[in-house]
Amino acid sequence: MLAQEILLKRRAEILHALCSSGSGEHLEGVVDMLLAQGELGWEDYQNVLVPGRALYSNARQLLDLVYTKGADSCGLFFSAVKQVLPEAQGAGFFSSQCPSSLDDRVKPQRTATEDLLTQRPSLVCKLQGCIDGVLGALVESGHFSSTDCDGVQLPIHTPSQQ
Repeated sequence: MLAQEILLKRRAEILHALCSSGSGEHLEGVVDMLLAQGELGWEDYQNVLVPGRALYSNARQLLDLVYTKGADSCGLFFSAVKQVLPEAQGAGFFSSQCPSSLDDRVKPQRTATEDLLTQRPSLVCKLQGCIDGVLGALVESGHFSSTDCDGVQLPIHTPSQQ
């Protein structure tokens, strides 16, 4: 079965798995991985993770976007979900016929910005417990202003978005 068919057939289960915790962390992790691999662009990212919009609506937007991009995108989506969700939660979506893997992609030489996007998922995991310290260091070094810090620390942001 093609990855697109699996996405359609199991859409409700996928939505539930991504959103059932009530937190956007799983969805954001998947989106981060797809962004890092170049499967989603920055505009796609912003269209999927709209602040103030319901979590399920954001997840539906991602599923719609991935589906319209084709079977390869769906396969990469499933690979990302498999890495982000706890095994018991996401195991049912995958089959041996689901193509692609995030690691299978050829990685051309990139700019520093592209490298940062690629490393974003691991950086988010490393920074989640120490946002205040990182922001303080950025202000001290002159890379951030106090206004920039206030923008990052707004209560509407989840730890992953910060």
